[in-house]
Amino acid sequence: MGLDHLGKMRNTCIKCGVGNCDSYEKPDFETYPQLGKGCSNCGCAPAQHELGVVDGNNAAAEVPIANGAPTCKRSIEDMNDSNNCSNGQCSKQVRVETPRPSSSKFNKCGAKRKDTERLEKLRRLPALTFSEKVMEHIDTDITQVWHAIIREAYNFYEKFDIGNRFDYEIIGEKVFLKYPQIENYGGKPTAWGFFNTCLSTYVRHQRRSKGKGGEKTTPSTVVVDNWRCIEFVSSNRKLRSKPEVTDFSGVSVKISQMLKLYSEEPVDEMALLQLFIETYDHRSNSIWGGVCPARVFESYPMLASPTFIRREAERLYSKEDQLKMFSNCTAFVQAVKMTNKEQGIQDAFKKYFEAMNAKEEFVKFYNGDDDLFETPTPTWKSLPVIRASVCNNKVSLIKIFVGDFQIDIVNNLDEAFFLFVILIQSFYITFPTKYGQGLKILESFVTGSTPTDLGSDQQEHFQKMIAVLPNRETVEDESEHFTFDGEDD
Repeated sequence: MGLDHLGKMRNTCIKCGVGNCDSYEKPDFETYPQLGKGCSNCGCAPAQHELGVVDGNNAAAEVPIANGAPTCKRSIEDMNDSNNCSNGQCSKQVRVETPRPSSSKFNKCGAKRKDTERLEKLRRLPALTFSEKVMEHIDTDITQVWHAIIREAYNFYEKFDIGNRFDYEIIGEKVFLKYPQIENYGGKPTAWGFFNTCLSTYVRHQRRSKGKGGEKTTPSTVVVDNWRCIEFVSSNRKLRSKPEVTDFSGVSVKISQMLKLYSEEPVDEMALLQLFIETYDHRSNSIWGGVCPARVFESYPMLASPTFIRREAERLYSKEDQLKMFSNCTAFVQAVKMTNKEQGIQDAFKKYFEAMNAKEEFVKFYNGDDDLFETPTPTWKSLPVIRASVCNNKVSLIKIFVGDFQIDIVNNLDEAFFLFVILIQSFYITFPTKYGQGLKILESFVTGSTPTDLGSDQQEHFQKMIAVLPNRETVEDESEHFTFDGEDD
């Protein structure tokens, strides 16, 4: 029998499963007198007797260990007798079990009993039915409606005040049984684990946005009458699709060929680009499998080039859309500067992040190139970040990091913000909540979409940024500054 990690008597040996092997460890009755005498005194074979349990009121209860096993004739009154019984036959053995007052608060599953009634209601409740908009894309490209799926699930189950981990397990399993399309392990033990993670993140975000002690209100949406020079690209943020291909047996050969081509001078860009396109599903499989994006970039070092990053994003946005997005990034930088006219570029963005209540800034400014180069490289798990050096109130040099992997240096914030957005949407399945509303408004500018779930202060600031922009007719076309180098149309 022996003792388990809780100090309780074990029925069988861990090694052999029976208790008759040489490594069997008998209980230490001197250290644990509440266990009674056990086999060390009666001589019975391990797990071949009955064990009585005595509670705090000395009421004995029989706990059979092995059905049909021979019983011994020794009673609890004989515990102080040092002589073993004949033939190893004793009447019963006992151990004293101290009652635990706190255990009454929990059921056998570990949930608080006061939550049991709510959990039962969740179990009896049928799974939600998604809207027609979700059903149009759930079989073809679920990433297009993933945010809508999480939002509709939240609206349906919100009345139960969900938040306990048992709540999410019940909800996730119900939704998965009805809609198996949500399956995505993403490093989780269950097929609906990723769904649960997204739902719990959304629930916490909603509660923070409502404020402590505030009444529950429906999140409002910013109403923009005139988008001025902002061009529409997409109504919501796009995400990389889960690959349908599961056989990647030949991908290692292609990666080796790519690395060889990438190291040669001059580089055969057409052959390299063709192999890069053919291995797209392998990168998607790595990202959906939970591989850190920095490790994906290390396996494909050509992603340091903005050309390959833009090519990777073509699965989400066409070349024409990317030209619009670049133009919208120019408008975003202009809006931040004009909203804080009297401030320099550093102070203007500082005011922007203060208005957004951002936990962390996705662009950091440094006084001169020396400060930029002396700053330590981020860790491999870090989120993407833009680092820009400023000389004479002008941005002189920009580095973009994905974890500890550095993208080729760019020289203007417009391109840096554009690359940053398509990096986030191409290589990160979930929205990086650490950057908060600041990144959400940047994505809204870039895609020409309306931001949701903003606080009143953020809504007001966003509308101010739109208001200072010129109309589309008066904006100079800067698309000529943004080209797809090394690519044939």
